[in-house]
Amino acid sequence: MHNLERRQWGLWLCVFIILFIYALCILAVVQPRIWHEVFKDAARPTFTVLFVGLFILTVLLCIYVIYSQITIMRLSKAIRADEQLKLLGSLTSRISHELKNDLAIALGYTELLLQEDFSEDTRTQLLNIQTRLKEMAGFLHDTLVLSRKRVLPPFILIDLTDLIRGLLAEYKNESIKNKIIVREELPLAPVEVYGGRHELSEVFMNLYKNAVESMQETERKYLNIRLEQTANKCLVHISDTGEGIKPEILNDIFKPFVTTKPLGKGTGMGLHIAKTIIYLHKGQIYAKNNPQEKGGGVTFTVELPLAINSSRGELNNDNR
Repeated sequence: MHNLERRQWGLWLCVFIILFIYALCILAVVQPRIWHEVFKDAARPTFTVLFVGLFILTVLLCIYVIYSQITIMRLSKAIRADEQLKLLGSLTSRISHELKNDLAIALGYTELLLQEDFSEDTRTQLLNIQTRLKEMAGFLHDTLVLSRKRVLPPFILIDLTDLIRGLLAEYKNESIKNKIIVREELPLAPVEVYGGRHELSEVFMNLYKNAVESMQETERKYLNIRLEQTANKCLVHISDTGEGIKPEILNDIFKPFVTTKPLGKGTGMGLHIAKTIIYLHKGQIYAKNNPQEKGGGVTFTVELPLAINSSRGELNNDNR
């Protein structure tokens, strides 16, 4: 904030200089005799060069002022957004203390009731209640993760191929249940990165679930996972044949509360949390829609630095 204030003062100084130079230029035009007395020994070309130089300096300062004003407006907007998120974090922290225990108790009673011998209709209603309570708990968890500054545990050496194969095996039954054909292109050799195993698992699990949900209404259900390795980084491409992302929100898909899911089906924070985690791993994540002639859908790409080019200590120090 102090840097922003100093920049504002610098901006006003530039405005003063511009007005002063502009006044000198006007004086040179209106009162040439005064300038002749000041520069009586100067040749006419010298006077012309001086005048043109003042004019060019004025134009450059005007450009700088406009650019600085735009930058300051952007920074102010970012600061206001950060303050709003901090306010949200404080509010959700208070709410969580009230709701956390109540949700746990309600879920516990629901589990006990499901063990009783009720009619099919009653069991269906209880299952619906349980699903809604779990969605509420998930929303609360996502909001809390968003509201607090994320600190990762000490990084360890992780084999990405092993991590991804483990997740695919864990969700194999879900893929079969949803009639999704999973095609993987993973190298046999280990692809190692430094990171938090639980956090990276959370990222890929979120991308997998998003892909599954996007293909609920499509006939062709293919989930492709490909891992490629370059000299200093690895890229994990997760591609589906779902409905894709609307172009108008594609650039905002990683922002908080932006979602492609129907109202009540998504919190719009999963991808934002995923991006935060990948950013703390010194990586990147981005999305693009697939061409319709290739089946449509969307491809998410996670880019991470390889362990041979990363220092475990440096990564940890930057995250704390």
